[in-house]
Parts: sequence; structure tokens; C-alpha cells
Amino acid sequence: MFWTVVGAFVLATGYAGAISVQCPKKRYITILFQPVTLNCNFQTTASQPPVVTWKYKSYCRDPIQAALNPNSAENILSQNNPNYDPNIDCADSLRTIRIVASKQANAVTLGKEFQGRKISIINNADLNIGQTAWGDSGVYVCSVISAQDLSGNSEDYTELIVLDWLLVVLVVFGFLLLILLVGICWCQCCPHTCCCYVSCPCCPNRCCCPRALSRYRIQVDPDGNVIYYMEKELANMDPTRTKNYNRSQ
Repeated sequence: MFWTVVGAFVLATGYAGAISVQCPKKRYITILFQPVTLNCNFQTTASQPPVVTWKYKSYCRDPIQAALNPNSAENILSQNNPNYDPNIDCADSLRTIRIVASKQANAVTLGKEFQGRKISIINNADLNIGQTAWGDSGVYVCSVISAQDLSGNSEDYTELIVLDWLLVVLVVFGFLLLILLVGICWCQCCPHTCCCYVSCPCCPNRCCCPRALSRYRIQVDPDGNVIYYMEKELANMDPTRTKNYNRSQ
């Protein structure tokens, strides 16, 4: 009788406390408007499918700006305490919290703020975002609730960083640099159409800046004869060639 009671207790304990939720990858970095899938794995002994819920929590501070300021007090504190992350460790009252999606059996319901977007919960508990949008960067919490598993680790989190404004700024800056480079090379390789002051690697020997154009001067003497001065060619003339020419004569 004693062992029967013990066996029943063990079975009941294992049946009611075997849930385990884990997000294997702790950080995802993606580009704006690109798809991403946040993985979430869970184990349970429940016979009924649990309710899977993904929640969004905004960052306590921007991780990109935090990375650009490594000497801040929060970063120094996190270096001394590895278990503290100032980007995600703060009270829920200080940040935005939204329900992204929930799934029970095969029915998926999106949160109010995410209606109309290409978001779904696929496989068992993976959150699939078909197209990332502005403001998607944050902490995503995967929660698995089962009435038959009342204890255990029922949730875990992962981070999503969407390169939004920074990427746009970098792309615009790169595009402006490309236009500037094309303009410089156009001036450099097509003289007398505009003035360039920066040498282009495509054709470094050609330039149309005023300093280069001043080497080719046209002057008129008192008799009205036009004299062409080729200062550049005369300066580069090899005097030995003249001597050799006279000797050949």
C-alpha cells in the first residue's frame, strides 16, 4: 500500500511538473522588411496541447546606442555583474508590453497592435514574422501554459534587433559617396566640362582644375601675333634629346 501511494505521487508529480520552455538562440539581428523566425522549444507530458503566447517587451534602452557608448555607467555595471543586462532588465512598468500572437491547437490569434501583419506561430511554438517593421526591436517572451503542467519553467525570452534607421542612414550616406565619386571621376576624366580639385584613380594624369588649365595660356604680342605657350610640355622636355638631335644634323 505504501509503495502504491509513493508511485502514484511520483506519477502525479511528473505529470504536473514536467513543462520546460527554452529559446535556443538568445539574439536575432535582421534587416528592416526581412523575414525572421524566433525559435521556441518546449517539453510537456500533458495530453492536451498547451496555449503558446508570444509577448513583446520594448528595450529598457537602445542596444545600438548603448554599444556606441561603452563607458556608460550601465555598461560598467553590467561588466561587473554578468547576470545584469541594462538593455532588458528593468521593470515592466517602464516599457511597452504587447501580445504578439497566441496559439491553441491550430488556431493562431494576433494581438491588437499586430493585426494585418504577416505574423504566425509555426511548428510547435516558433514565432514567424514575414516582414519586420519599424519598432520591432525588443525582447520577445515565449510562454507555454498548460492546465495539466502547473509548475516548471513555462517561459523564456529572446531578443530581436532590427537595423532600421541606422541602416537607412548608412545606405543614404553610401549612396551620396558614390555620387560624389562618380562626379569626381567625371570631372577628372572629361576635362573642360567642369572643375575638379580631387584626383581620381581612374585617370590621375588628366585634370581640368584652374591650376592645370593655367598651364595652357594664349597671349598676344604687340604685333598682334598669337603666341601659344605650352609651359607644361616645355617643363617636361628632356634637354638631352635636343643635343642628340643637333648632332644628328
